Amino acid sequence: MRESSASALGGVLAALSVSIMLLTYISPLMVYAAPAFAGLFILVIQVEAGRGWALGEYAAVGLLSLFLIADKEAAVFYLTLFGLYPIVRDVIETHVKPFVLRLLLKLLVVNCSMVLAFLLCLYVLGVSYEDLLEHGWVYVVVFILMMDVMMLVYDFLLGKLQALYVNRLRKKVRRLFK
Repeated sequence: MRESSASALGGVLAALSVSIMLLTYISPLMVYAAPAFAGLFILVIQVEAGRGWALGEYAAVGLLSLFLIADKEAAVFYLTLFGLYPIVRDVIETHVKPFVLRLLLKLLVVNCSMVLAFLLCLYVLGVSYEDLLEHGWVYVVVFILMMDVMMLVYDFLLGKLQALYVNRLRKKVRRLFK
């Protein structure tokens, strides 16, 4: 894909991602769903233009989300997990062969991202320690375990969506961005 086409595609996908992030105004449930859905668009630019362009889109959507989205927690989840995960997933899938090791690395990435998200909420967003631990440490551990399960499903869906894009949608997108 030419650089001008990649730039146009990246801009359109970034705009779509930020628009999806704006859905956090609708419901508190969208704090997790909107960043997860917005992260899917990283796959398209990564397939079409490579990891460098995917990182650029990730950075653009992350920064715009921090400035435009009222729910900063959603922006933190995009920045620490859902926006970066498709890129990290591709690196792991490309360079690590044993399935069990790939799975363990992905779970390590998810858990480190969750810890980073909690720390950012505490020290950058000003969420009080008591608010995060309102229901105790058990709540935090259960939340992280639930996120692990959810991310395994998300990882599986990313693989299926990437295959769907490459096999069925890629030609149509390339025609639009010649």
